[in-house]
Amino acid sequence: MMWRMAFRNLFRNKRRTMATGAAVIAGFVGLILLGGYIFYVEKGLRANAVYLLNKGHISIFKKEGLQKYATKRSFYEIKPEEQKVILEHLKKYENNIEWTGHAITGSGLISNGEKSVPFMATGVDLLTLEKSLNHPQVKKWAHDFLTKDAADFVQAIKSDPLSISITARLGELIDRKTPFSQLPEEKRNVQLAGMDVYGDLNAVDADLSTSYSTGSELLEDAGMLAPYELLQKLYNTDGAYYMMVYLKDDGHLSRTVANLNHDFEKDNLPFQAYPFNDPAISPNYVGSMGFLYAMAGFFVFLICGAVALSIVNSLTMGILERTREIGTLRAIGFQPQQISWMMTQESLWLCFLSSLFGIVLAWMISVVVNLAHFTFSPPGVAVAVQFRLSVNPTLAVMITALLLALVGTTSFIVTRFKMKMKVVELLSDSGA
Repeated sequence: MMWRMAFRNLFRNKRRTMATGAAVIAGFVGLILLGGYIFYVEKGLRANAVYLLNKGHISIFKKEGLQKYATKRSFYEIKPEEQKVILEHLKKYENNIEWTGHAITGSGLISNGEKSVPFMATGVDLLTLEKSLNHPQVKKWAHDFLTKDAADFVQAIKSDPLSISITARLGELIDRKTPFSQLPEEKRNVQLAGMDVYGDLNAVDADLSTSYSTGSELLEDAGMLAPYELLQKLYNTDGAYYMMVYLKDDGHLSRTVANLNHDFEKDNLPFQAYPFNDPAISPNYVGSMGFLYAMAGFFVFLICGAVALSIVNSLTMGILERTREIGTLRAIGFQPQQISWMMTQESLWLCFLSSLFGIVLAWMISVVVNLAHFTFSPPGVAVAVQFRLSVNPTLAVMITALLLALVGTTSFIVTRFKMKMKVVELLSDSGA
């Protein structure tokens, strides 16, 4: 009965209801589109870090190897027998493991026979490369970070184990322009030189096959992706810098990493596991998301404040107009909290209906923006990415609940102040 009466009261002053509803709708649409943009960016950066940058959901290093591997490779690399020990400990989590991989990193010089420039290379096993480049999460969220021929790299390795993929800018530095596959065979052949794990100079031949992007402006002049075995040969080792663990469900990532590190410590093993969102593993992901979350918090504060002020203004005007009505309700036996709750229900009805309309409006805006295909280059990102908006159902429910709580609390507090007046004062109030 009370809810029905509150709903009918919304139409007593249609102009004020529409004005207040418009404020709630604007706030709701702003929050849901901002949240949808952050949701999309997070998914894209996550897929890029986990799959395209070959971090895995979990990266396992030799203890202190993350910091000291470059200074003493032979000591901090994970040797084949140690890899078997790690895999044995991972069997405990095999129901949630999609696959495991191995990676090796290093630097050196790439030469076309006449000109040499520095490179920073990552060598990844073929299984990881194939699954990562074709992973559904990459195709859905991080396709902007893939070059046109990135998916061809796996086939290139299968036909030529010496194939490497370098960034377009690194290719230009050695006078080799993309697409590399169309270059004459003699121009596709390059030499890689570097210091092996024992400190000696070593070199291997390689063939340019495809181009790829590191996703980072700072690394685009030197980025290289190579077969795991080729870099092992270059650095004269059979070990790995780190191992990657790819999970089916990363919902309990922190707990899994903590349990894994506990197992290593309990068995006195010199290994350390890191989640992909550790600042030392994915600084770009952590920095970008930290900025977006801080920005989101600021806008949530502003939007919620604007909505609360609109509700306060609407209720105050409504109470002034309905002072005698409130006095009459008090005179016939209604308790102050009952009247406050009835007027709060009016605001809740308004907020709920505005949220429904806001969801439809936000969805329409997101469809139009996505179809327009706007692109931009974020600071520090080497590729242009599409500006996309999405309406996430879970997020929409959470924002609706937030606004309902905000509007309900604000309405009840405002109306309770007016209910403190005596019945005689309410009945004699002129409403001015």
